[in-house]
Amino acid sequence: MDLLICRDVALQRLYDIIFIIMSLFKNKYRIKSTRLPEWNYASDGAYFVTICTKTKNNYFGHIVDGNMILNKFGQIAIQCWTAIPEHFSNIRLDEFVIMPNHIHGILIITKRRDVALQRLYNKMSKISPRAGSISTAIRSFKSIVTRTINADYPDLHFAWQPRFHDHIIRTEKSLNQIREYIIGNPTRWDLDKNNPNNNAGAQNFVPTNRKNNCYENINNKNHSA
Repeated sequence: MDLLICRDVALQRLYDIIFIIMSLFKNKYRIKSTRLPEWNYASDGAYFVTICTKTKNNYFGHIVDGNMILNKFGQIAIQCWTAIPEHFSNIRLDEFVIMPNHIHGILIITKRRDVALQRLYNKMSKISPRAGSISTAIRSFKSIVTRTINADYPDLHFAWQPRFHDHIIRTEKSLNQIREYIIGNPTRWDLDKNNPNNNAGAQNFVPTNRKNNCYENINNKNHSA
């Protein structure tokens, strides 16, 4: 009983601290979110996410005859993506594809929280991403890919777009349609709006030597990984 009382007191103190922080920073230092404010992004469900590289440069490889050919950067991306469940036990992977300058994937959250701590998680989520949420998983994935690539190729200055797109998958029919879209994505590359041939601002990169002449910029050319 004493332990329960101590826990309740500790939680109440945390609530008080959080309330003060939220009051101090209310409506300050905020960037308008593209995500649904009423949706619990740590709740059980399937999410279709798209993550793009900065300025949509082609870092991860190229398309040949409708197939994605990964280079070293692409291999790093796929290794980090497939490792997400190792770091987030409540998230499992469904269909995904690494494209030359973006990633499409379906993430499925299957999490149950301790009811006694749910209110604390809800309050904390208002000032930071929830542990085990899609935002936290994507932020961690982007961070490890960026650090790994830039550690070996520091002059590349690899980076992602600051935001990512996500879509809540509400039905099995929608889930299957998105799976088909992901699988067929490489075959539609010639028409993709992210293709540098359709976007004058994007560039192609291929790894060469580490930490010395670390990459080659080859606009509008096919190349081997």
